[in-house]
Amino acid sequence: MNRKNDTSEYQKFLLDGLDTLVQTKLKSISKTQMRNIFDLIKSCDTVEQMNMIKPKLMYTAGRLTGIGKEYLLHLSKVAFEVKNDAELDAVKKYIETVLAYHKYYAVK
Repeated sequence: MNRKNDTSEYQKFLLDGLDTLVQTKLKSISKTQMRNIFDLIKSCDTVEQMNMIKPKLMYTAGRLTGIGKEYLLHLSKVAFEVKNDAELDAVKKYIETVLAYHKYYAVK
């Protein structure tokens, strides 16, 4: 697959896949918890900092049940496996998109 197709598929996932994920599965994460997760990830300036947030994500996951917990456990693994600045930027963009959809679908 060429890079243009990869980018196109990633954008489609960000727009469609995450919309569905947040709308159907991340309702157990409160607005405050989601905002804290977002702030934690966005504050990482280096790969090393991103790798070190796993314990904080695990702590938050421990306070949840079901799909929300599974999601944060997966996110902690992703954060720990970031190896370069491009992956760091991709994770930040991803969590920013998740936060936007979460805010939109959150119960008022």
